[in-house]
Amino acid sequence: MLRKKKQCVNCFNVLGDPTRARILEAIKRRPLNVRSICALFDLRQPTITHHLQTLYAAGLITRQKHGREVEYSFNKDYPCGKCNIFAIPLQF
Repeated sequence: MLRKKKQCVNCFNVLGDPTRARILEAIKRRPLNVRSICALFDLRQPTITHHLQTLYAAGLITRQKHGREVEYSFNKDYPCGKCNIFAIPLQF
């Protein structure tokens, strides 16, 4: 129980950054690669990559390699991924 609470606190800390929250919201809709995310948010690839690494390290997203491309998806198995907060669109 304590572990799950710590994971949820970490989740909120990671999503405290509006850019990461917006990226996660986009990935919840459908899996995306870095190039697609860059186009959606008009941000440079190193910036997007940094945010994706943070989301991945927190366990909020998964990644799957397809040739040279990496596709990022929302991790529905994350403990907080099953709670109602992710049913509500995050808006900033």
